[in-house]
Amino acid sequence: MVNIRLQQEEACQRVRNRIKSLRPEELIIAASLKLREIEKDIALWSKWNPYSLLLVIRWAFEYGAQNSNVIPLTQNQFIKLISDCNEICGNPYFLSGASANVNKFLRTMSFQQFWFQGNIFKGLFGRLFLLFCNSKDEIHENFLFRVGISMQEYLELSFAVWGWTPKQSNEVLVPLQFFENSTYEITAITKYFDFTSKTILQMTDYLQTPRKKGIRNFYLQPCEKSPLTKYPLLRLPGGIFKYSQRVFESHIRMIFYELMKSTGDSPLAEKFSKRFENYNDKLLAYSCLPYLKETELKKIAGKGKVVDFAIPYADTTILIETKSVEMNPLAQVNPENKIMEKELKSSVIKAVIQAYEFIYNLKQVDTTEIECKKHFSLLIVTYDNLWLGPPLHLWKEFLENSVRNRIKPELLDEAALSPERIFVISIDEMEVIIERIKLQVVSLPDFIERAVADNRTEKVKHQLNMHFTERECEETKGIPFLIEPFEIFCKSLRSKFVK
Repeated sequence: MVNIRLQQEEACQRVRNRIKSLRPEELIIAASLKLREIEKDIALWSKWNPYSLLLVIRWAFEYGAQNSNVIPLTQNQFIKLISDCNEICGNPYFLSGASANVNKFLRTMSFQQFWFQGNIFKGLFGRLFLLFCNSKDEIHENFLFRVGISMQEYLELSFAVWGWTPKQSNEVLVPLQFFENSTYEITAITKYFDFTSKTILQMTDYLQTPRKKGIRNFYLQPCEKSPLTKYPLLRLPGGIFKYSQRVFESHIRMIFYELMKSTGDSPLAEKFSKRFENYNDKLLAYSCLPYLKETELKKIAGKGKVVDFAIPYADTTILIETKSVEMNPLAQVNPENKIMEKELKSSVIKAVIQAYEFIYNLKQVDTTEIECKKHFSLLIVTYDNLWLGPPLHLWKEFLENSVRNRIKPELLDEAALSPERIFVISIDEMEVIIERIKLQVVSLPDFIERAVADNRTEKVKHQLNMHFTERECEETKGIPFLIEPFEIFCKSLRSKFVK
């Protein structure tokens, strides 16, 4: 364990020392161009690891040469630098020694890598529109105050920039020229690019200044999700340079949520939590599943904690609790049990306790609305993917101790709700599951039973939606109430460009 850590730290130092002799802009552009070249072809990733390229860009800002005594970047130097980075862009600490835990290793790798492997899809724009652009409330006003334009306008401008493809590899986007045939105000365009882009000096200052959600430990930074996603565009003297399409897509996916959460305003978070619950309500209504809402469950249980939704069947009851949470970066790169407990005590851990208390209270009353009180499953739906892994792995890792230390022993009925039936899923997964249920390719109880059975064998999966068969995952048209806003959104965007 000590040797692995020392080897990792020495490799990080070697990379940093190499970068200190190179000009930042030259290295940033070279790594970005290579990133754009390989990001859609996974076959090239074994040689050109995208996470190594992202790390080089980040460290070029922080440690690149600041004087005239620099070494010109050669192809051989660049290849050697990326090769050295390939050795450190992983966290092997959880594969050996006293802290060995494969689930922790897979989690750190998931946070580091999977955000870059996702794609923009129509339903995502529909979700963003419904959750953020469809209401002129405090969340919208907070964004307007901090950015200077509306959320819908921001999303439209982002979609336009996302669709821009450079004719030459090093071509830059000139904002006023790009939008000259549009009806967008110059002030709105200026405010958009002021928020999404930074100069090299500004980005260096941003990365070197301690951030609430930044990893300052130099040796843990290779495992961190790239901070470039916060400001995905580089402002150069000639115009705007895009690091990577995937980096920009991640920005679109998370910026509304992250900016809202970074405000530190509890009423905003509470308002969004309720909105997120309502969004899941809309998904369940679309599925035509026979579900009960929180208000109905309170009447049925009579007292104590309840969950957001329950889907009763004759031989099982499926509970659903929504939590609009994301994982703190420290917990992403260093998921020690104490850190995980602190990070998840008000979300995942609380949801599990709520479920057990609800089950206990439900058994004390006589009701026909929930027929089965002996066999339960729990789906905890989160806004962002927490990558917590298979239920039993998670339970044994830290969740069991966390729950037992916070609940009365008589409430913890593992016979009714087995830990292997507690799934933490993202909203992406929830939408996929709902769509498959609506198409009647599988029933929800049967799908959960399959997942439980698979996870007892070598077929164990890290995520719930990985238990769908290939046939069940055949491409579909998407959820209509998510596709419709996207089409309206595109029509609005097109109308603002003069042909």
